[in-house]
Amino acid sequence: MDITEIKAILEKSKVKLDNIYVAMDIEVEGKKLLSLEAQTVEDGFWEDKKNSTKTISSMNTIKAKINSYNKTLDLYDNTYAAYELLKEDEDAELLKEIEKTLPELEEKIDELET
Repeated sequence: MDITEIKAILEKSKVKLDNIYVAMDIEVEGKKLLSLEAQTVEDGFWEDKKNSTKTISSMNTIKAKINSYNKTLDLYDNTYAAYELLKEDEDAELLKEIEKTLPELEEKIDELET
């Protein structure tokens, strides 16, 4: 794999991640999570077992969604940083690491898209 192919894959991945951010409504989900967390410290919240269980379940679902996106974004960021270093100094080990990471990044993006 050459640097041009790596760049193309990273550009395609960034577009997909931006689209996923919008489709998953990550910003709104983060605000919902903050609101739900605030509810858990309100007086009497834990007395209503049914509502508190539902709220915690919703929080866990949102956290999982946001964490999954953030982990994939971190993988992209790290891979992109490695690509930037590779452009400056063509290091065979760094190239191997990027070649190993790109399929994992694409797989994680595909999982988010489904």
